[in-house]
Amino acid sequence: MEYLSQLAYISIVLLIGSLASVLAYRLKTSDIFLLLLTGMIMSNFGVLHFEESFIVMISILALIFIVFNSCVKLKVKELKKYFMPAMKLNVIYFILCTIGITLAAVYIFDFGYSTHALLLGLLVAVLAYGSDPSVVLSFFKGSKNKIMEIIEIESIINTPITLILASLILAGLKSSFAPTFYHVATPLFSILQVSGVAIAVAFVFSVIVIKILKQNYFGEATHLSVLTSAIIVYVVTEYLQGSGVLAIAVFGVIFGNSHISHLIEIEKFESIFTNGIKIITFMILGTIVFIKPDLILKGTLLFLIYLVIRFVSVYLAFLKEKLSLGKLLFLTLNVPKGIDVAVVVILKTTLHSHIEGVDIVASITIMMIVYSIALSSITAQFSKVFLKDSHRKNVAKSKRN
Repeated sequence: MEYLSQLAYISIVLLIGSLASVLAYRLKTSDIFLLLLTGMIMSNFGVLHFEESFIVMISILALIFIVFNSCVKLKVKELKKYFMPAMKLNVIYFILCTIGITLAAVYIFDFGYSTHALLLGLLVAVLAYGSDPSVVLSFFKGSKNKIMEIIEIESIINTPITLILASLILAGLKSSFAPTFYHVATPLFSILQVSGVAIAVAFVFSVIVIKILKQNYFGEATHLSVLTSAIIVYVVTEYLQGSGVLAIAVFGVIFGNSHISHLIEIEKFESIFTNGIKIITFMILGTIVFIKPDLILKGTLLFLIYLVIRFVSVYLAFLKEKLSLGKLLFLTLNVPKGIDVAVVVILKTTLHSHIEGVDIVASITIMMIVYSIALSSITAQFSKVFLKDSHRKNVAKSKRN
């Protein structure tokens, strides 16, 4: 009867996590804070503990659903209006963040000057680059304007990029003990092979799944088939030594831009699963949260440097449009880290805990998550100050419609 006790245990965890999310909604704050806090409290009392195999499985499932959900939203027709401004911001932000944060992290945390050290710094930079604005956008339901659209599209673009690059860097860190970068970096042929396998598998499965769904609809079984297909795409790609995350990304983009009559229902079904996994993921993260006291000051300094880099990126991206200082600051401060970054942290502390320096990177990333969400939540509360009349006009327009 052990399986019943495990099932009851997971159900109770989900129930407590759901109640924490409801409380966060009532308080108009991020549920991530309360989920982390709940996980920490339950862990300290010894009532929340998961086996490593379960943690890894949940993390990989979360990885699959996050990438798939993000890429399904990349609908070319709908994103066309603000895609170029968001893409321009993404490119500038990515370049400055990867260069600036990598060098700053290596210097501040004294990783050294080896290839391994540079990869650790690059991992910090890639995770800092990712964002999940759902914390902020949840306060503005029914209100749409250019700034909000750009924030949303930016995260849709950078979420899969963050996860793909983080997985590749972690793979590189496993073999980064050779003295030269040439021996550490994946050869061009290997990169093409990994990418080629991922794209091929994703394309084949996309054609098959879309063709079946266009001709038939099997009720709720259709929703389940989409979830199963996403998992199979990941497993098959990894088995063939390709990038499972990249395969899921390609599969999601193709699926999201297909003309399937029940696509919207399928997306809602996906969101329910993703929210459930989100609750468990952040509560698991709460059980492993540990920030060394001597890293707090350095982590805070790195976060301040990150904000400067973000502001410069926003300023350069919208230099010609001459946005007000308030809007520039709003775009700068609204870069909360979400479940995508949390999943990578969990995988680092389980599958990759043996890698030298990865515990420091995990601590830095957790600080980034906490700081960024706190800052974004505060910024959202004062959105009228930052956006001034633009926010008020859009709210009034949405009410009239």
